[in-house]
Amino acid sequence: MGFHNMNAGPIFARTRSFWLILPIAVVALALRVEDISFVEDSLFADDGYVFIKHANELGIRSVWAAYAGYHHLYIRIVALFARSLPLAITPYIFLFGAIVPFLSIVYVLTTRAERSGIDHHLIALLVIAIALQPIATACSFLYLTPSFFLLGTALAFYVCLPSHKPTSLLEGLFLVVASLSGPFSSVLIPVLAVRFAALRDWASRKAMYTIVPICGMIQAISIVVSPRISKSALDASTEHWLHALGSSILFGATNRITCATAVLFWCVTLLSFVRWILVRRRLDPAIWISPTLAAVAAIVMLFVIAMASGYAAISDLNPMNDIFARYFIFPYSLIFYIAFVCAKDDMVLKLTTTCLTSAICAANFLTIPQVNAPSTADVFSRAHLQWTAYAKFQKLKPDLVIPINPQWPLYPPLWTAQRIEDDEGELGSGDGAYIRLTSKETKYGEAGLEYLRESAPSAKLALGPIYFDIRDYCVTSNYIALEIKIWRRDMGWAKISWGTPGSFESRKSLERFYLEGYSLMQFAFRRARSDYLIRLDPAGGVPNSGALRFLNQPDIKSFFSRFGTIAPNQIDPGGEAKIEEARLFCLD
Repeated sequence: MGFHNMNAGPIFARTRSFWLILPIAVVALALRVEDISFVEDSLFADDGYVFIKHANELGIRSVWAAYAGYHHLYIRIVALFARSLPLAITPYIFLFGAIVPFLSIVYVLTTRAERSGIDHHLIALLVIAIALQPIATACSFLYLTPSFFLLGTALAFYVCLPSHKPTSLLEGLFLVVASLSGPFSSVLIPVLAVRFAALRDWASRKAMYTIVPICGMIQAISIVVSPRISKSALDASTEHWLHALGSSILFGATNRITCATAVLFWCVTLLSFVRWILVRRRLDPAIWISPTLAAVAAIVMLFVIAMASGYAAISDLNPMNDIFARYFIFPYSLIFYIAFVCAKDDMVLKLTTTCLTSAICAANFLTIPQVNAPSTADVFSRAHLQWTAYAKFQKLKPDLVIPINPQWPLYPPLWTAQRIEDDEGELGSGDGAYIRLTSKETKYGEAGLEYLRESAPSAKLALGPIYFDIRDYCVTSNYIALEIKIWRRDMGWAKISWGTPGSFESRKSLERFYLEGYSLMQFAFRRARSDYLIRLDPAGGVPNSGALRFLNQPDIKSFFSRFGTIAPNQIDPGGEAKIEEARLFCLD
């Protein structure tokens, strides 16, 4: 298949450019993160509900399980690897797994730079532009589930950029994993056809011409036989299509200055591209055709995005839309490549392209959002959900469901993670050692409750804050958990906070969503040992948040109903409730 032995020559000498650009790439990506505590909360949505769940339930069989119409080989491998290690470090493994596809883009660009005639400075600028490109959510670069868009982008660069070296064994493995991670190998089949027609380089690129189309056909067949193919009609509104086209071309810009900058960028890039085609024909054909292949790949991807969105949401297709943002990583990265490569031999064009690209990226640059309370959050806001504490709690409660972001008012909670075994590979006892806490009737305010080791009758409560004074319990524990069996009249958020009298802070709080009627509320968290007072707000209702408005859209509500989840309407806080039992767990 044309594989080349990787052992020839010193490794550092072959990858010198990569190691030089790597620190720049890491710093550029780090600019997306405002708060280092993001790491513990880096699990997101499908990370838990799909990939952790399937790795636990299916084991090695999960590697070949299709999801959303196609295979995600890379993500499945990462999830399966994480399953073999302690649950507490799963977010760190997933975060590293999310960064690797971005670094694969850097590797492909740097290892082909010499053949393309691109110097280190230009590669650094391109890597920065890719890392900081204008899309609505930085999560696409730092969460594992959408990382296959980055892996697909690396695959596109591999196909489009020239290389005089045969495919190595490592590169062959990369081709297999990338081609079976998302639909991009299917998208690249026309690009490979154009490349072969122009270069006739089968002899030196057998592996690429074999692996990518075969995997692409596998992905295409999976998509065709899946429910992902919509049977509804395309959106017939010309206005909607023009709006989507305009948003894509303008990089989601809305103000006049940024729109003008985007238009000028396209004019300069088109001029550079035409100049390259006409003036640089005497170059090595593989170098000369590289921008054309990248243009074909970007156009095909944009067409696929439009067709996929045109059945229901073409009017929302916008790089600044949280849901569609990740779709633009692939085409925008290739467009930036075309812009920089075609302008590289003209100082004026290169400087103009650099300035325009910098302005576009800066105008819509977004970071991982700061922590917000779920009840007041926008659709994809992030809350600090105490993963490490819940991982410790699950050793005692093997059926525990651990919340991950985003936290939405849905029940049963959809975005969660659950582990079948604890770190030692054995199930926990189910209850573990706990302290039973009981309450007397209380009112609003700081009257507090008395907690005894023996049981006491249930009490009907007026739903003001309820305080747990645990100064005599878990005195050496930083990690604790509270389990409350409760009846409530209304569904909604329940919140606990920890601290000392008069010093409760939002960063020391945790919210979870539960149905009306009987619920078993489970909270686990890390506290300072001086934080001896726990405040429970059991009936926070359902505020009119961005997430609630999103979930109550008819098509979204219908979609989530397939999972058996319930999305409520707005509910005011308060109402009747009854605590039947409260348990305190010391986790360390």
